[in-house]
Amino acid sequence: LEEALKHLRDAVALEARQNSADNEDRRSLGAALAGALGYARRAEEAQTQYDNLQLLVRPLSVDAPLYQVGRHVRYAQMLGFQGQSAAAIDMADGIARMMGDQHLVLRVEAWAVVAMSARLQRQGDKALRYAQRAWNDPARALVRPSGQAVIAGELAAILLERGDHEPAAALVKQSLALFEQAQVTPS
Repeated sequence: LEEALKHLRDAVALEARQNSADNEDRRSLGAALAGALGYARRAEEAQTQYDNLQLLVRPLSVDAPLYQVGRHVRYAQMLGFQGQSAAAIDMADGIARMMGDQHLVLRVEAWAVVAMSARLQRQGDKALRYAQRAWNDPARALVRPSGQAVIAGELAAILLERGDHEPAAALVKQSLALFEQAQVTPS
């Protein structure tokens, strides 16, 4: 992880040295770094990266390009990791509603962000509703295996908090199998 983050930081710095003007390459590299930092749960550094590059200055619209919708979903997730769950829920739920049947994978991922953030706010019923929505959506099959593993893990955590141990255990097994399929070794 450290090596990957170092290479991303180096790429962002090199692009900045080579081009004095803001451009899409800089935003794309910066978004990749911000996303990786978010996945690594380094929310404060990810927030700084988003702020420095003003990656979210364009309002999101229904016809927004896929990469822009993805940036917003990652940003909402990062807000949840920072403890700003209410803002994360508002943003991710708004994205999911706006997307409707477009960008199905990102809609499912946005629902998973709402589920995580609602769980962190102790909004158990809402967390369960959104986690089940993400898990049961046919578009989940289009989500990369590691993303599906995260959804399964989130639903398992919610079920455990509710005392539903048997279905939670089955989901943990599915989550581990999906991580293995994605060649990710959970810590």
